Amino acid sequence: MICLSQVFFLFLDCAGVVGLQADAANAHDSICRICQTAGDWLQGMPILTVKMVQAIAQQLGRSGTDGLEDRRLFQVPEIVRAGGLNALKRIDTPVKVLQETKIRLFCT
Repeated sequence: MICLSQVFFLFLDCAGVVGLQADAANAHDSICRICQTAGDWLQGMPILTVKMVQAIAQQLGRSGTDGLEDRRLFQVPEIVRAGGLNALKRIDTPVKVLQETKIRLFCT
């Protein structure tokens, strides 16, 4: 069974293929966007996890949706420096935190 968030990400991938995807926001805009729209969510996190979420937002700005879906995401130097999977494990499973981060980035 496909959940709504999977449909949403599939749509983004398809939109990118046909040229409908908006230009990838630059890294600064991505960070500002997640900080403004997810402030309450970020406030409850350990600082290392917040930095990791911000690094993920930067990756969206640099590489677009494909950068977040790349299986090498956690090998990107900025992601590694921000704490990688261990930073995400501080609040939940990395998969859940990454999914929630993506949802918050794309729903702004």
